Amino acid sequence: PTTTTTTTAAPVSVLVSAVSGRLMQVVNVSDLQIGDFVFTDRSVVFSHLGSFSDSCLYIRGPNDDKDTPASLVQWLVNSSTVVTVYLDFWDDQEFYGFSQWSDGWYPAAQIGTQFDFYGPGVVYQKNFPAGEIELFGNDGSPGNRLPSV
Repeated sequence: PTTTTTTTAAPVSVLVSAVSGRLMQVVNVSDLQIGDFVFTDRSVVFSHLGSFSDSCLYIRGPNDDKDTPASLVQWLVNSSTVVTVYLDFWDDQEFYGFSQWSDGWYPAAQIGTQFDFYGPGVVYQKNFPAGEIELFGNDGSPGNRLPSV
């Protein structure tokens, strides 16, 4: 079973699901505030929101999915249109599972978010056509990266 959340921010509609079945949420970046939860399964909160556009959608997922092997799909994102996906890494996470499936991703100009004593880290981006986008596992890194579209 998977838990899905759909959010629309003109002109894009995004449906997300965790292969684990854990709770996923999609939040308009323009609605995020300092003190909002970073993950769906932790009480950790943002202390800085980075430099993501207000037109982006933040995908809040479970930190416990961090143990998904890099060879397996962790989260699915379905988009109604062409999108750029941003992955906000903290605590050197880009050297864990992402390093095994990072083809086509490149560093973005965005400044990453901060929470507790983590961040900002490096942000990567990749363009995708409309349809299903597979985000593979973190391979047991210290935590989950933070995606936005």
